[in-house]
Amino acid sequence: MLADCVGSLLRQSLAPDRFEIVVVDDASTDATVETVRELSERTAPPRISLVRHEFPRGPNACRNSGFAAAGSDLFCFIDDDVLVPEPWLDAVLRGAERYPQALCLGGPIRLRLEGTPPRHCGGESLSEGEFDAGPDDREVVEVYSGNMVVRRVALDVAGQFDEELPIYHEETEWESRLRARGGLIMYVADAWLWHRRTADQLRLHDMVRRRFRNGVGYASAASARNERVSARRALRRLPRLAAHGLRRRCWWGALGAAYQLGVAYGALRPRSGRESLGGGG
Repeated sequence: MLADCVGSLLRQSLAPDRFEIVVVDDASTDATVETVRELSERTAPPRISLVRHEFPRGPNACRNSGFAAAGSDLFCFIDDDVLVPEPWLDAVLRGAERYPQALCLGGPIRLRLEGTPPRHCGGESLSEGEFDAGPDDREVVEVYSGNMVVRRVALDVAGQFDEELPIYHEETEWESRLRARGGLIMYVADAWLWHRRTADQLRLHDMVRRRFRNGVGYASAASARNERVSARRALRRLPRLAAHGLRRRCWWGALGAAYQLGVAYGALRPRSGRESLGGGG
């Protein structure tokens, strides 16, 4: 997936000498290092560089490491499981030029399903990282880190990303700090990209696990923002979700229940690092 992602970046309509690619490897045990080395040897420009963590530190630590390694005043964060269309960087730059007062920008994230997801009975969102704030540019409360643009000066305003937060919703705590200190976040409707979900990732077991971790991440980020999250309220929703799944033979009930269990777990546990849940790729 990383090779596909970087390959799509190398096909951008933006001139290749106008951007660089920084891959942050969070102590992976696969062929990430070799993949990046091969890509960097074949390509110049854009320059491709690798930052490697010796032990897993989580997605916010990766963002901080990326900031430190890159030389630009404008950073575009994406994940390794995305594909970017050829005009993406052009659209990002046009958005940054249209809204010079915005310290953070982001665009739509469209799901690209490469398998069949568990059965849903209606129009429920899969909640697999998709994001769409409409067809027009506008100010928003937050954007998703899979398609997120940050100006370097924003770190002077909001500080670094909180490295103690587990994966999922971890970027929203930083965005709330940015807004609290007067930073503007803009949605750029034409700066969209694909978020891939493979057949293996669409298996029910994998989706339930991710949904649980998503709930934990939500509760952890809310706690860091000093927002109260009720474990009791989350647990009270379980019977309704179970009834929905049984009555309609819809796996959305199981996924929703996993999320609420994650919220309850995240609300009850002391705030800690990433050891029990892992970081991010």
